[in-house]
Amino acid sequence: MIRFSMLCILFCWSNTISSQHAYWTKESPYEVSWKKDLIISGISAGTFFTGMSLERNEPIVEFTMGSFTQADIDRINGFDRGYAGNWNVNAKDNGKIFKFTAKTIVPIGLLAMPGNIKSRATLGLLFYQGFYLNAGLIGLSKGTTNRYRPYTYLTLDEISRLTGEAEEEFLEDIEGDDIEDSFYSGDAAATAYGLMFFAKIFNDYYPDSKYKYVIWGTAGVGTALGAYFRAKSGKHFPSDVIVGSLIGGGIGILIPHLHKRRDDGKISLYPSQNGLSLVYKMK
Repeated sequence: MIRFSMLCILFCWSNTISSQHAYWTKESPYEVSWKKDLIISGISAGTFFTGMSLERNEPIVEFTMGSFTQADIDRINGFDRGYAGNWNVNAKDNGKIFKFTAKTIVPIGLLAMPGNIKSRATLGLLFYQGFYLNAGLIGLSKGTTNRYRPYTYLTLDEISRLTGEAEEEFLEDIEGDDIEDSFYSGDAAATAYGLMFFAKIFNDYYPDSKYKYVIWGTAGVGTALGAYFRAKSGKHFPSDVIVGSLIGGGIGILIPHLHKRRDDGKISLYPSQNGLSLVYKMK
């Protein structure tokens, strides 16, 4: 229901602004070039395929449910230790809302930004350059590290007390092949990337808008809540979601920044009847 409401609001908003003439004629704050974008796209694609290959081909670790002891928990750093043994399916479901917003609503929202077809194509290029770079870095991390997820530290006694959906989802997840892929959080990174990317885009399209602060604030709160629920669910430790949020959010801001249209105006002096004229030429 929440997802449907978001789509309805976005649809109404896009129809309202698309009826304005300025909506179609507004200049994009971004520019692309063959040289720069071939490099960025190549790095994104290379990182993505390398990361996915490492993650898919990492050896399957044999794990016995409930085998971790208190000594194993004590070896976890003090910042994360208190989350060992977490399992909360409600928090897991709540976290999915923010990930859905970032991965689905944001791309649709980009289509509603002002400008012509070329402007939207540019935004699409930017979004997927960052999307695949972000996904690739997630794969690289998970494919080269082995950190067990917090819920794997549940004891047999604690597992025996699980009931209903909590028990069903736990047994499904504990049998998965990613129980040692806790670092770093892909969901937190994806959420931060989408929300921060959109905030940066809105900021660059409307630098004088007072609403940009609302957008930035909403993106920050959404990123924080997505990370919070991911850690509370037992899928990740706090350091996992913090690192994921920082990397994902950083990419979301960096990619548009690299494409920001620069003012390459030049100041020139020309002779005139009254001496010299100072002329400023826009690119």
